[in-house]
Amino acid sequence: SQGKWVEYAKQLENAGVDGLELNLYSLETDPAASAADIEARNLDVIASVKSSVAIPVAVKLSPWYTSIANFVSKVIQAGADGVVLFNRFYQPTIDPDTESLAIRLALSSPDETRLPLRWIAILSDRVETDLVASTGVHSSRDAIRQILAGARATQTVSAIYRNGIEHITTMNSALADWMSEKGYESIDAFRGKLSQKNVSDPYAFERSQY
Repeated sequence: SQGKWVEYAKQLENAGVDGLELNLYSLETDPAASAADIEARNLDVIASVKSSVAIPVAVKLSPWYTSIANFVSKVIQAGADGVVLFNRFYQPTIDPDTESLAIRLALSSPDETRLPLRWIAILSDRVETDLVASTGVHSSRDAIRQILAGARATQTVSAIYRNGIEHITTMNSALADWMSEKGYESIDAFRGKLSQKNVSDPYAFERSQY
């Protein structure tokens, strides 16, 4: 409920956190609930949390909104200090042998970086906020791709499960080596270099069929 979002946000702020990420997702199964109703409920949560805390608030979204570009703009208007693209969810399956529902953890793969990359490249020059890439970031090269598209930061989870916490050091070291090889003295020097606005074929980010 909206009240619980605000309650937990205040508790976390009082505990000393430097910022919050609102992870907005619910499986909407009510045929009477319209896209507009769902979006309005989410925007109310963002505005309520922002008005109750003084720390920065980022919002993590799923890729399943009808108009991602429009909704990201509304999320920013509601007060979000950053937007994380995209969340990744468990998907149940059915085991034919046992004829039962099976829910298994499947770690992400680097190919899954393409969906957030596309939207970060499209939105990075259109919205005034920090965009963060999530899902499929397993290596420094995955992070570099997202930064070239315009990401302010990247998140990595599955790679840590596979390789241990020391993989963060490996990724940062490889990023520094790449920057040195390319002659970049800062991340800002190449951030957004290949956003939709800056590439020679902008339509490539919108092409969705053969």
